[in-house]
Amino acid sequence: MVLVASASSTASGWLDRMVVVLLLFSVLLSGGFLLQTDAQKLLQDTNVILRCQPDIRPYDGKWLTREYTIYKNNEPIYTKTTKTSEDLVYSLPQAQVSNSGNYSCGINIQGEQKRSSEQELTVKALPKPLLHLNKSVVMEGEELTATCTAPGETGPILFYFYDGTKEIAKEQVKSNQVEIKFHLDSKGYHKIHCDYNVILGANSFNSNESNSVMVPVKELLPPVLEITPQSMIFEGDELFISCTISNSSEDSPLSSGHPSLYLNQGNRELARGVIKVKHSMVALASGPQEFECELEMGKIKKTTTKTVPVWALPVPILHVDKSVVMEGEEVTAICMVPSKTDSILFYFYDHSKEIAKEQIYSNQVEVNFRLNGEGNHWIHCEYRVGATETFHSKESNSVIVQVKELPFTLVMEITPQSGIYVGDEFFISCTVSNSSKDPYLNSEEPILLLYQGNNLLATGTTKVNHSMVALASGPQGLQCEFRIGYAQIKTTKRIWVSVSVSTPKISAVGSVVVGRPFQILCQSDAGSLPINYTLMEDYGPLRTVSVERSSDQALFTINISRPEQIKRYSCEAKNSLRAGKLSERLSTEVIEPLTEPTLIGGSKFPNLPDVSEGDHLHLVCNVKGTPPITFRWYRVGSELPLYTTTSSDTNATYQIPDLSKDHSGIYYCEAANQASNVVRSPPVVIEVRLALWKKSVIGGVIGGVCLVALVVSVVLLVLRFRSNRGIEPYNPLARWNLLSSSHPSIDTRGEREGAVELSV
Repeated sequence: MVLVASASSTASGWLDRMVVVLLLFSVLLSGGFLLQTDAQKLLQDTNVILRCQPDIRPYDGKWLTREYTIYKNNEPIYTKTTKTSEDLVYSLPQAQVSNSGNYSCGINIQGEQKRSSEQELTVKALPKPLLHLNKSVVMEGEELTATCTAPGETGPILFYFYDGTKEIAKEQVKSNQVEIKFHLDSKGYHKIHCDYNVILGANSFNSNESNSVMVPVKELLPPVLEITPQSMIFEGDELFISCTISNSSEDSPLSSGHPSLYLNQGNRELARGVIKVKHSMVALASGPQEFECELEMGKIKKTTTKTVPVWALPVPILHVDKSVVMEGEEVTAICMVPSKTDSILFYFYDHSKEIAKEQIYSNQVEVNFRLNGEGNHWIHCEYRVGATETFHSKESNSVIVQVKELPFTLVMEITPQSGIYVGDEFFISCTVSNSSKDPYLNSEEPILLLYQGNNLLATGTTKVNHSMVALASGPQGLQCEFRIGYAQIKTTKRIWVSVSVSTPKISAVGSVVVGRPFQILCQSDAGSLPINYTLMEDYGPLRTVSVERSSDQALFTINISRPEQIKRYSCEAKNSLRAGKLSERLSTEVIEPLTEPTLIGGSKFPNLPDVSEGDHLHLVCNVKGTPPITFRWYRVGSELPLYTTTSSDTNATYQIPDLSKDHSGIYYCEAANQASNVVRSPPVVIEVRLALWKKSVIGGVIGGVCLVALVVSVVLLVLRFRSNRGIEPYNPLARWNLLSSSHPSIDTRGEREGAVELSV
């Protein structure tokens, strides 16, 4: 390309004055010489160079930065930026048909662009494709992999594959090679080849055919279906079925062809696999059973079908050695199945009652059994087969066996018949009478056996007597058994052994408070139910409660008015006609509610006489009742107690050391114990007088006398004035009465009578 630009004083705008844009092609000849041409029709594998050579000058002695772009069919295929005077050179080594197209060159300097006119390049003759197959011999439907290569070409390329003249596949790729997988569905020889088209815009170029590969295709044989057993199959028999590809093994070429085997019964698929399929099952129903083995290889399917007959279970035949027997006499029976030798479970029945069963790997079995009960017995047999005894045969023929009653009478007696307790002795007798006229039975030696569970207690011939002590409680089974020859009779009786009641224990439930109801519990550690408990007062019965379940209790509700009454109670337990067991007398702590509270002044001031400033006062709170007792001292006007203490005695003391006029007031105490009742003492009014030395000082001051007289006069006038207005004089108990009326729940009996007032 020749790019001509005129000189300019500035770089800006000079590109707009470009007048010529050319793109030159050069062909690289042998020896390294370049042949330039503008009409390019080249042979394949020619080395082609595209040169973009602008005619520009440096600006201020420097070359401006230039961006070159090569276009093919208006699409950029190469870009380069440079600051030197070198031309842009773009090579197409060994040009192929895919390099054909319209080429142009563009330049960009500081955002201003120019582009040359397009020139066409045509490369003739596509290279011959190469075909390769992964297998040389295949079976019908076996998968083949074919690879077709276009040497030296670039995409997009559309490849075609042919079986003879028939197109079998095509695929477009962006590379020069493609791989496909396909199947050949008919036996014989198949000629496989490929070709391709190179797509250039709206144009395409076709190659010649590739090399041809001859592929022999062998016929796919039907699979082999085998069923065992092959004949005499009955309901419940186990079938073993296999489906195999003919003349194949796990390492044969066929195994790589992705064959699929299916074993079906009707519309139900039983199993599937690749080279071989195995399946086992139980023949479920009589009649013909059809099985199908299907082989799939690609689109080819080959099937093999077999039908096996399944017969219903044959009817068994029963033989019995005797038609008339005595009770207990042994009978021998044989049950036989024609044409059946597998593992069989035989059942023998007396009417609908099962009397024997046995499993054997044979078609017949012999069993021995005894029939009980006089009269005719219908005996038959049947059998079952299968792992879970799923398949039942029909019933055999029935054989009638007459059973005659044994001419023996066996009697067992127990004394006493009831009311037996652990440790009691009881007596057992077994007696047998024989009215048989059978010479065989009369010639045998008889034996009489007495059992308790599995323990043999005694033996005899026609009578057994035995005594024993009941050692355990609950039901006890006893059995007499008489044997003579084949004859055998039994009789069983059951007794109940009880446990005598133990001496009961008597106790109070919870706390016992005088004057309040409480409960008494009577209970024995041992004894068979029911047990009757009777509450006694001074050994006289009050009330009886019957305990019939282990979860029940004998509870009695009573009330006492004095603590000593608690020892009058006891209880009796009884669970038989024997005398009852008597408990000890009830002994438990009794709580007496508090009464008669008082507040006194201690030993120094027992009646609370005069108290003066500086004295040491003891306020003693006394009550009657059961300790421990909680005492609290109060002063009227304060809701909080002055002092609280708990004592194991019926009194407690609150001390006020070094009295002063401030300690004057109304005092009382409260007490409470486990009976949860609170009692209050009568109030005590304490007025603290002046100390004696203070009185002496006042009396010795002469001037003070006059002052006192004056004060007294004033006080008298004031009192007279108040009395005229209806105001009552101060009463220290008035406030106490108000306090008592606001707490009616507190016991204040005797407070008015016990009130003490001290004054100065």
